[in-house]
Amino acid sequence: MRSPRIVTLAVIGVLRLARLAKTVRLGGHDDVHIDLRGHRVLLHLYAWSITFDYFLGYFGKVTLPRRLLRRAIICDRFAWDTLVDLGLASGLDEGFLDMPQGQILLGLAKKHGGLLVTASPEELVRRKPILSLDPRLPRRLRLYHEFARRFGLGTIDSGNTPESVSFAQAAEYFGLSDD
Repeated sequence: MRSPRIVTLAVIGVLRLARLAKTVRLGGHDDVHIDLRGHRVLLHLYAWSITFDYFLGYFGKVTLPRRLLRRAIICDRFAWDTLVDLGLASGLDEGFLDMPQGQILLGLAKKHGGLLVTASPEELVRRKPILSLDPRLPRRLRLYHEFARRFGLGTIDSGNTPESVSFAQAAEYFGLSDD
């Protein structure tokens, strides 16, 4: 599941005009780096817009299909990604969890648990070259590992583990049998 970014697109537009959001491109991929340190009002505006958009996406992609269509839904890491991204954008890192938006997103993330699939920074850049343009990559990886440790997420090192072993570890973590 990815955020629909309905409200957030407008906020990112404002942040670009204020030169607080920078788009980086590599090949056919782009990413937006946002730095809201020292901009408390804009940080709250951005964090609330993402939280609102997240719930729109969650309602449309998880709640409705699960309740109306009786489908089993496996969520991806979006809530954890959002917490890491907002921690970096705010300059607060895990301190973002103390903000109201952090508490809301953390509650949802913890409700669904998760599994951190990681690799070395070099392997991640090899798989997704645009990460080479992220000066915050070491902080980003540290936050993922801190959240995994702090909130009991399972961890699989996909850089040093064969895919079949990673799959078996993930299935075991989620209580899925191979029957």
